[in-house]
Amino acid sequence: MDAAVPTLTNAGKGGVMSRFMRELLAKADAVDPTGVAGPSLKVADGETVVGVLPDELRMFWAVRRDMNLAFRAEVDSVVVEEKREMGSRANEPSPGLKARMKANNAQAEYLNAVGDVFWASVRHEFPALAGKDNIGIRAGWEVVWFPKSLEATIRIVEISSPGHIPSPGSST
Repeated sequence: MDAAVPTLTNAGKGGVMSRFMRELLAKADAVDPTGVAGPSLKVADGETVVGVLPDELRMFWAVRRDMNLAFRAEVDSVVVEEKREMGSRANEPSPGLKARMKANNAQAEYLNAVGDVFWASVRHEFPALAGKDNIGIRAGWEVVWFPKSLEATIRIVEISSPGHIPSPGSST
């Protein structure tokens, strides 16, 4: 590995943190938790409330939501461009479009990692979630878990819920 490109940094305070975590935490620190509009989906029958999301995780939630919104806008833009190019009878996407598609794939992996860190943080904050496969954040920042049988119903409602951006492969 090239010594000029460190994968971990030492902030000089005895802590070691990856660049990924440092950048993610810096984004979260820049969020004012009082200005974050949370999810609008109310707690459903069959869901169990385990607590209220603390401000630090609300800030992280907002960063994740904003990153997902920006990503989805970029994906939509790529889809429009791809349709335009294919409509002009191109056999394959242009080099510029291929580069955007590749960048989107990398961004999707990054967003999945951000989601994994967020949900791991929620689970760490709320030990009652141990062993629960289906967890979510609801209106009023309530943290819930729900049985597998509710999962499909909740996802349908959330996808149609304004302000909620479920991401593939993650809890709600």
